[in-house]
Amino acid sequence: MADRQISVDRLVARADALSGAGRTVIYIAVDNQAAGIIVIAYQVRAGAKKAISALQKLGIEVAMLTGDNKATAQRIADELGIQTVFAEVQPGQKND
Repeated sequence: MADRQISVDRLVARADALSGAGRTVIYIAVDNQAAGIIVIAYQVRAGAKKAISALQKLGIEVAMLTGDNKATAQRIADELGIQTVFAEVQPGQKND
């Protein structure tokens, strides 16, 4: 939105409240005007916690690398027992 100079001021308070609850917020624009937000709440896949626990028992440090916001990443990491979290990572940074 900033790249296209679209103001989201009227949506920020609601978006912040929702992202603070561990969700990812996506702003939507129509005809170069902020139109609303979409909120995504991720669910952990069945078996993920067990797989991570098994890796940790083998002495493997498990880390999460995601483009999601910090609150969302931390919520998922906490649910899975992951201590090391890298959030808000851009696609080009994931190769480094």
